[in-house]
Amino acid sequence: MRAVRSTINTAGMLKRKDQDGDEAAIVLKALIDINLPKFLKQDIPLFNNIISDLFPSTNQPNYSLGGLEESITIVLEENNWFISKEF
Repeated sequence: MRAVRSTINTAGMLKRKDQDGDEAAIVLKALIDINLPKFLKQDIPLFNNIISDLFPSTNQPNYSLGGLEESITIVLEENNWFISKEF
């Protein structure tokens, strides 16, 4: 029940930010935000397939990390750490 409550709380927060937004898109974003970080890399395609079955006519939201990805790359290169482009 905690996962359902977290999803509802997140959807409510997103709805308050975008009151005119499409509710299906808001619920989809909430489900992705709550669940995706918990999955292993190999489970993500299955999750995406389930999401596309549940929301066939709703486009998945685009995420922007701003300058975070670029900053991480710079720090990794400065410290001579391996950078994998498999994201």
